[in-house]
Amino acid sequence: MQEHVHLSLELLLLRLLASLACPDALCRWRLCSYRGLRKEVPWGFEIRFSRIVLTATSRKLSHMHSRVSNSLTLFLCISLLSCHDAEPVAPSSPFDLGVSGPGTFTVAPINYPDFVYDTPLGSLNPPGHTVPTDHVYFYWVDPANRRPGDMDSLRTVYAPGSGIVDWMLPRTSTLADTKIEVKMTNTFRYYIDHLLLDSAITIGTRIKAGQRMGLTSPEAYALDLGVTNDDVVLRGFIVPDRYGNSVHADSPYKYFVQPLRDSLYAKNTRVGPDKDGKIDYDIAGRLVGGWFLKGLPVGDSTMAPTGWTRHLAFVYDMNIPGAVRVSIGGVMSMTGVFALFQNTPDPAGISIASGKVSLKLVSAFDRPTLIMGTFLVQLIAQDTIRTETFPNLNSDTLQFDSKASIYTR
Repeated sequence: MQEHVHLSLELLLLRLLASLACPDALCRWRLCSYRGLRKEVPWGFEIRFSRIVLTATSRKLSHMHSRVSNSLTLFLCISLLSCHDAEPVAPSSPFDLGVSGPGTFTVAPINYPDFVYDTPLGSLNPPGHTVPTDHVYFYWVDPANRRPGDMDSLRTVYAPGSGIVDWMLPRTSTLADTKIEVKMTNTFRYYIDHLLLDSAITIGTRIKAGQRMGLTSPEAYALDLGVTNDDVVLRGFIVPDRYGNSVHADSPYKYFVQPLRDSLYAKNTRVGPDKDGKIDYDIAGRLVGGWFLKGLPVGDSTMAPTGWTRHLAFVYDMNIPGAVRVSIGGVMSMTGVFALFQNTPDPAGISIASGKVSLKLVSAFDRPTLIMGTFLVQLIAQDTIRTETFPNLNSDTLQFDSKASIYTR
């Protein structure tokens, strides 16, 4: 089924006015799928569900494919909201805690029986998460096994560690979910996103581990938890300035005390002994890793909503290490997350010497033998690739044409 949502001139003007009025908060559009509202809530533009693939143009959003359970009644609506996943880098905190080093988490953000599973770093969900995510998710509703009313019983959210609130998104209403950052030491912070925050909590509030922070959001299946550790520097980003604070991202699970840490790992979706995941895959002179449409400025603007559709990644599945994933944010004729037919070739082995390479795209979720199209790619320099997608074609003799795009690191 295909649905079209047209952005009106009035909404576009509203977005512009809001961005001028709120220069400290990036504004974005969020496309929300939601199963009915008892009260009006402010929505914006974000893909909430990992199994919805969207293509965007300047005039319309086309809902191309959904694998959400049939029991979910979908309503698509567009409005304005401050950015959650790609906010401007928070300014330097004025709070000097007098201590550095990693923090320690002693409490799960959701009671252990109240969430279904948790995930590693590295989720892919274009366009907002075309490159692997720098945070993990606690799913309190299983999107693959929906039940009537399963999002009506919101879960209590607790502070995993003590600290001081040094940054948060402005709340547009008491019903709007938000994002909050807690500084535990001068070099260690954590953030929680998609949270209905208790009204008493604001910037400067001192938080105790185990303290109630609010409720899960009825807009999202999962709660985000991210860690920024200034002592961690990820080396798998060729151009670190493209990634902001993600360069200092680390797996939150490492910082939970035992035996809580092992219990959280037990609910983790990743196969194998490494439950933490990975987000930095760049290798110089190889296809693997993150790419950005030529002309997209380096710096914080890379992660702004206006840049999302110009991201591209050749990486690996967060749950199945070694399973190749092609994540396309936009621009090309095919967008979304794809696997490769027979999981080959490995992007880590593709170099300038490989010449033009035809990648056969298949679904990352089902029907692994049905080729959905061909992705033609060629490294034309150590840090530059030419790309083009050909929907519904399975061919090794395709040539680039005027629709080809150039991406750089």
